[in-house]
Formats: sequence, structure tokens, C-alpha cells
Amino acid sequence: MSRALDLKVEFLLRRVDVRLAVASFRCRKALPAKQRRTVLAEVQGLAERYVQAAELFGESESAG
Repeated sequence: MSRALDLKVEFLLRRVDVRLAVASFRCRKALPAKQRRTVLAEVQGLAERYVQAAELFGESESAG
């Protein structure tokens, strides 16, 4: 993949850290703590993959 994208392997293997600042939920009932942690972990994972994809395609305007 690194050859196809003309990138160094290290670039593809580096870790991208995304921190969620504020989370609010729209739901009828309060989420139990375990479900809330699950949702936040899933959103963080999606955000990390989004930032990685944006960097791969040269879009430096990430979710800041």
C-alpha cells in the first residue's frame, strides 16, 4: 500500500490520537455508564479512522 500511495511505511503505521472534548446524547432515557462508554469508544475509533483517511488524501483540515 505504501508504494501505491507513494508514502513511507512509518506514515501508515503511526498512531493518530483523537480526543473527544464534549459528548451529548439525544435519547429518551439516560444512558447507563457502560453503554455511554461503548458509544464514546466507537465514536472515537471512527474519528481516528476519519483523520487517518483525511491525512492520506492530503486533507489537512481535520476535525481539529
